[in-house]
Amino acid sequence: PVKNTAAKATVAPQTPQPADPQASTAYEPASVSDDSSPRLLIVEDNRDVVQYLSSCLNKDYQLQMAYDGQEGIAAALQEVPDIIISDVMMPKADGFELCQTLKQDPRTDHIPIILLTAKADLPSKLSGLELGADAYLTKPFHEEELHIRLRQLLALRQRLRKKYREQNFGLEPPGSPQDAFVAKVKQYILHHLDDEELGVSSLSGAVHLERTQVYRKLKALTGMSATQYIRHIRIQEGARRLQATDDTVTQVAMSVGLSLPDFSRAFSRAYGQSPTQFRQRKK
Repeated sequence: PVKNTAAKATVAPQTPQPADPQASTAYEPASVSDDSSPRLLIVEDNRDVVQYLSSCLNKDYQLQMAYDGQEGIAAALQEVPDIIISDVMMPKADGFELCQTLKQDPRTDHIPIILLTAKADLPSKLSGLELGADAYLTKPFHEEELHIRLRQLLALRQRLRKKYREQNFGLEPPGSPQDAFVAKVKQYILHHLDDEELGVSSLSGAVHLERTQVYRKLKALTGMSATQYIRHIRIQEGARRLQATDDTVTQVAMSVGLSLPDFSRAFSRAYGQSPTQFRQRKK
């Protein structure tokens, strides 16, 4: 068995071993103290590798484990984690099939996937990347290399979140399925601003996903809950209308589906000034 040590040079085992047939095969969550930590799904049939990965990552991530490819696919579709680490060689469904399945499903196509393999040959690596894998690590790997890969993928996610929050997002044709999803949600909100009951249930019907899946996907892509993102778009559109029209602040507030007090408070938090001050300074 692999033991985690304080030395940073600790590496994962090279030779895969079958999972204990007597052990539970249901995917398992592992709790951490900080619920705001990214949720990471480990899909690996070698229990020693699972233990090693857990010891490396449990301080920074909320971990969940699955012990074959089919369990991993089921867990990803059900839980919609923030990131996935998957072995390639596994029973029932290998890492390539997992990657292809999840990257083609609108519920999970946004989730970054790191593939682990003992195969160092270029064709295997290219196969994984062609199927949508975001990164590839060859066993044995250095613990710090794993952390760097994860940080890079999460940093990319932060850049995407910034893009999706910008007022001009959606004006250009979508460049990815993730762009298309957020653009569709944004356009739906803009076309239903007068609906004071607009919420995750409405968005669920518009994008043909379950409520929980819409919530988790939108949270992953924008960093906001559905309620927060709807209000973000209302305020953003309100700012545009303050500049583009001569409507009163009250009229603008009502046109984006908010009462004047709610609009003024939310606007001041977002822009650091009142709607009236914003309009005067933009003239």
